[in-house]
Amino acid sequence: MVNYQDTVLNFLDIETTGTNYRVDRIIEIYVVKVLNNQVIKTFHSMLNPGFKPNPYITKLTNISYSDLKDAPAFEDIAEDLFEFINDGIVVAHNARFDYSFIKNQLKEYGLDVNLNCCCTVKLSRQLYPAYKNHNLDSIIARIKFDNGERHRASYDTEATKSFFYFALDDHGHEIFLEAFNKSVKQAAIPQTLKNFNLEDIPDTPGV
Repeated sequence: MVNYQDTVLNFLDIETTGTNYRVDRIIEIYVVKVLNNQVIKTFHSMLNPGFKPNPYITKLTNISYSDLKDAPAFEDIAEDLFEFINDGIVVAHNARFDYSFIKNQLKEYGLDVNLNCCCTVKLSRQLYPAYKNHNLDSIIARIKFDNGERHRASYDTEATKSFFYFALDDHGHEIFLEAFNKSVKQAAIPQTLKNFNLEDIPDTPGV
């Protein structure tokens, strides 16, 4: 069981040039590192994808290429991002989307992340089954989150974080913990195996 208490939670959101993590690129990322409901620090960067986002993305995010042309490339922030998120659980709305982009782009620079991810879409479905919609717009309306710039990484991250703790307060620790664990996708490689030293394996067979 994964416990959200006494564990670093990296709430995050990204904006991208499209939906395909193999060909599209991240253009903005925002991460809030939280421990015991206390913000430790944040990470934020606009990113130059190397090409102009299509007009749909520009209209959706209000991020134009002029906002990105002088921003760092992903490779310039890759190591800092890797170190920032590699100590805890990723928490994101539709976490598979964000994590796939981050994991793929970090891997391009030899940085492999292997993290547990909590999806707040799944969390909302677990805790609020009476509601039909669990997209971020619906959750923002449900919790009456302050108005802000939707489809920007900082606002969407803060909305996700607010929902997480709203749901915790609304249901209490025991119910929330059970739903939280049902909403967590475990890392592909268990931590015990990840920390295993392959050099300790003997060269010869034996029992």
